[in-house]
Amino acid sequence: MPRHPSSRVPACRIDNAGTFANPSVPGLFNIPSGVSFNNFGATEIQTAFAVRGRGGQPNGQFLCDALMLLEWTGGVHLNTGVQLNGVGLYKVSGATVTATLR
Repeated sequence: MPRHPSSRVPACRIDNAGTFANPSVPGLFNIPSGVSFNNFGATEIQTAFAVRGRGGQPNGQFLCDALMLLEWTGGVHLNTGVQLNGVGLYKVSGATVTATLR
């Protein structure tokens, strides 16, 4: 099992192949540092949503509702086929975005 480079614990990840809908409750839904979020399906952003630390390699669809925010604070690689849909905000801060365009 791969290990996170800054620790001695196994690397953690979330692999979404269906529909991942964060809860529509006030506050921030946070994927913590050290956990990568790989989206191969659809992710519906209904509250502020942060992917911190390891970022991930999304291939699927992100649907960000109005006045909502999807923020990556770790590196992220947007693969071919990724879709950033919806009228919400998409932000990368303190990280690098690599995109595969075709």
